[in-house]
Amino acid sequence: MKIHNQLSAVCFLLVFFLNGCSDQEPAKMYIPGPEFQQSLEIAISVKQARVGKDILLNAERRSSGFIEVREVDSEGGCVFTSKPPESEGNVALNLQWKIEPDDGSYDFGFTESGERTLKFSREGIYSIQARSSLWCPPGILSNKLTIKVSG
Repeated sequence: MKIHNQLSAVCFLLVFFLNGCSDQEPAKMYIPGPEFQQSLEIAISVKQARVGKDILLNAERRSSGFIEVREVDSEGGCVFTSKPPESEGNVALNLQWKIEPDDGSYDFGFTESGERTLKFSREGIYSIQARSSLWCPPGILSNKLTIKVSG
């Protein structure tokens, strides 16, 4: 009888503690709020380049206006599990790049340290722009730069 009472007490405590675990607050998430803003500023290492020479690409993304919500409030939306940084330096690897004219006369590469580069195979005047790959809101465009490439 004594063992039965002890088992009953252990089972009661186990159920009590497990029930307490199931009532945990939902995880906090971050979504773009009504004051959400984002900007993307790109820069290149030179204003004039030579055919076949690497040009270092750089970009900085700034974001603000994320709000904290409970996980249950954010189903189906754009959700981050931690608050995104307000300023992100050198996000050049995390962008979609657009070169005009888009005539196949350029190639993207990387430095030994992993930075994004651009190389042209023909002379001309080109515009360079980037698009944020952040999926929500569906990205933004950067400033547009012009570069003269000579032989």
